[in-house]
Amino acid sequence: MLAYTVNCVCTVCDCELLGVIDNDTMCNSDTGQCRCKADVTGLRCDVCVDGYFGLLTSEQPGTCIRQLQPSLTITVTRLRASFHILCCLTI
Repeated sequence: MLAYTVNCVCTVCDCELLGVIDNDTMCNSDTGQCRCKADVTGLRCDVCVDGYFGLLTSEQPGTCIRQLQPSLTITVTRLRASFHILCCLTI
């Protein structure tokens, strides 16, 4: 049985198979931390790190995909354009 101990109580590891390295569902016997793949986090290795998504999706199970970030320049330009339009409307 794969388990760790908390306050002298044996607890099942419950590692997420899709998120662990080499399908290893053993966890740290003191903390219960599973061995996570790159870009995967959580005690059970069941979530992607910030900026990534898709670990448990059906499209690419077991893979965290980097989220595309919008260009700051484009965002600022759009904000300025919107502000300018608002100024023209209020005058």
